[in-house]
Order: sequence, then structure tokens, then C-alpha cells
Amino acid sequence: MVDDYNFLYNNIGHALGGRTKRNDPRPISIMRQLEQELHNRLLAAGLDPVHSNPFDRPPYFRDIAIEYIHKYPTQILKGILQGMARFWYWPDRIGEVAEEVLPNRFPLRMGVIYILKLYAIGYLLVWLGLLVGGLVIACRVHRDWFWIFLIVALYFTLTAGSAGNDRFRMQVAPFASPLVGAGYLFWVSRGTQRVNRRA
Repeated sequence: MVDDYNFLYNNIGHALGGRTKRNDPRPISIMRQLEQELHNRLLAAGLDPVHSNPFDRPPYFRDIAIEYIHKYPTQILKGILQGMARFWYWPDRIGEVAEEVLPNRFPLRMGVIYILKLYAIGYLLVWLGLLVGGLVIACRVHRDWFWIFLIVALYFTLTAGSAGNDRFRMQVAPFASPLVGAGYLFWVSRGTQRVNRRA
């Protein structure tokens, strides 16, 4: 049932409504529309939308989701691809949280938010650079770890869907962290080789 709920709301809802911010009103209005359609379908089928057996409801989630996919295939595909990109590009979340937390009257508010975003983007670029270096080493030396990481990263990227669910990044971290460490060794060894050549 959770899968069907996510399929309808987190994928179709966010793909059609977009998601520029965590509290973006556009997906919320689409979610309400989907919720109303689901409510009407369940009533028409003679099911109580709230108190009926939860295992009787999933087909109705799926049916509505598939209908929307047939109606808006390119828009939904574009939304899902944007969500997958959002899954890996997470610094935008730091700006959102800072905007929500910092009061409007806070002095230098926009400057603080800008610095936080720059820091997060810099951190992400370094992290991705180290991850790429680690993948190079894993591809050469530890093929099993290379394939395990790629499969895990692909699985969680695909399941993040158009919402770009942040929580899935935590599951990728245990597989990415050793590769980031290996990436550090990779870039240090390359720097050492350059210095030795000049000498």
C-alpha cells in the first residue's frame, strides 16, 4: 500500500506540480486533486475511504496514477528526472531550511543564506570529486564494491522519484563513504606523482 501511495502522490503529484521548495503550494494543490479523485473512486466502488480495509485500496491508487501517466507522459517523465537530479543536488535544501528558520528581520539574512548555499555547493563538489576518484580506484581494484555502489545508488536514485526524497541519501552514505575515502587517496597519489615528475 505504501508503494502505491508513493507512486500516486510522491511521483505523479510532484511530477505534475513540480517542486521548487519543500513547502511549494503547486504540488499541494495537485495532491488535493488526486486525493479528491481517489476519495470519489473509493466511494463509487462502495469502499469507505478512511475505514475500509487498507489492502482493498491500492488498486485505486495505481489506476489513477496510470491514467495520469497516459494523459501527461512527457510532463511526468520530466518531473521524475528532475527529482532524480534533486536527489544528488542537495544544497538547495540548505537554502530552503535557512529561509524557513531565520526570521525575516534577522540582520544580513540573505547574506547568511547565500554563504550557506555556497558552502553546501562547495562541499558537494568536493564530495562528488572524491566519489569519482573512489569509483576509479574501485573499478580498477575492487570491482565488486564498484558494482555494489552503482546498483545501490541507481536503486535509491530511481526510488527517490520526482519528489527527490532526501531520506534515501542516508541509505547511500554507507556505500559512498569508503569510496570517498578511496577518492582522497586517489587524488593525493596523483598529486604526489605530479610533484615527483617535476622533481
